[in-house]
Amino acid sequence: MSYDVRIITASYRREPRNGPEQAQLPVIQLFGRTREGKSITIEYSGFQPYFFVVEPPQSLRGAFGRDSQVVKLEDVTLQFEGKPTPCARVVLRQPWKTPEYREKARRYGSTP
Repeated sequence: MSYDVRIITASYRREPRNGPEQAQLPVIQLFGRTREGKSITIEYSGFQPYFFVVEPPQSLRGAFGRDSQVVKLEDVTLQFEGKPTPCARVVLRQPWKTPEYREKARRYGSTP
């Protein structure tokens, strides 16, 4: 099935709603209108939130590597301040934890 949709806003909800937080995963919700003017909601399960950390120290790698909220830590090279820089892509289980983990990265001396 295919739709031509203009996205108006987006959100997410936690599933299962009444389960323990550690077991909850995001369901992304996109709200929009079709070309015909009909309202539509598109839901997507399986999203894994992520952010990048510039030059992550070993201490951060170790701590995040042992953390059950961190799904994976991938090495990537990104342009930072005009030059290729070693970075890490930090993939989390839950998007509502992203601000907390960005702050943890700062405490380890990294730039998220």
